[in-house]
Amino acid sequence: MHISSDHAHGHSHPHPEQPPMTREEVLKLLSYMLDHNRQHTEELHGLFHTLNDAGCDEAADELDNAVRYYIAGNEALATALDLAKEAAESEE
Repeated sequence: MHISSDHAHGHSHPHPEQPPMTREEVLKLLSYMLDHNRQHTEELHGLFHTLNDAGCDEAADELDNAVRYYIAGNEALATALDLAKEAAESEE
């Protein structure tokens, strides 16, 4: 499986010359990134509470919005991972 440099987000950018990733590598990387992002989401949620408790309401509100985006992104990553796993299983 090769990841194209012309991604679905409408622009292209160079990738260093490297061998294409295997499906197993992609699944492992997506799984790692999802877990990593979930940890960051939890950390940011903790910072939200710290700011909120300190009376930094505007900053806390902005951070709360950011956490919501992180959660939505994590949900999309989880869905992508599940779909990729299903596709891999159906090919076996």
